[in-house]
Amino acid sequence: MSLVRIQRKQAGLSMTEVARRSRMHLPTLCKIEHGQRKLKADEVARLAHAIGCRPSDLIPELEEVSTYVS
Repeated sequence: MSLVRIQRKQAGLSMTEVARRSRMHLPTLCKIEHGQRKLKADEVARLAHAIGCRPSDLIPELEEVSTYVS
């Protein structure tokens, strides 16, 4: 199960609501959640904001990058 789907479900949000909040087409979000399409860089922040989580909750490698930047 994708981290996007896990975070969305933990937030109690439907795919339709997250798609609306992130201004993403529902079929695109569905493909991302089912591992049929990778997240693009500009979509990570939009989805994280729509779900109410950190971008690193969707892509754990971002946490590692932020430790090098600080």
